[in-house]
Amino acid sequence: METRPKKDTAKRVGEVEHFYPHLGVAVVHLNDDIALGDTLRFASQAGNFNEQVASMQQNHVAIERGRPGQSIGIKITHHAKKGDVVYKTSEDEDIKPYFSEEDAWWN
Repeated sequence: METRPKKDTAKRVGEVEHFYPHLGVAVVHLNDDIALGDTLRFASQAGNFNEQVASMQQNHVAIERGRPGQSIGIKITHHAKKGDVVYKTSEDEDIKPYFSEEDAWWN
């Protein structure tokens, strides 16, 4: 019996606009809904990581749900960069590379 690889069900929900390293907060401009407890994948050329949304704010006010068009601050434990793409995913999903080695500038 052949086993097929898991289908990637991650959905793009936004992009990092700014990262505050001293606070560990990424400002994400949303193009889809997210909520507390969602698992997000931050994808960049430097690497990918998953974070569960435990805390988010808009204009320094805690919120439970982010909506398309909003820019919200999300507390994260890894470093992010402006332009990193943010996906909503399930925690057990494999993290796929942001780009392939064939696309790298040094090839």
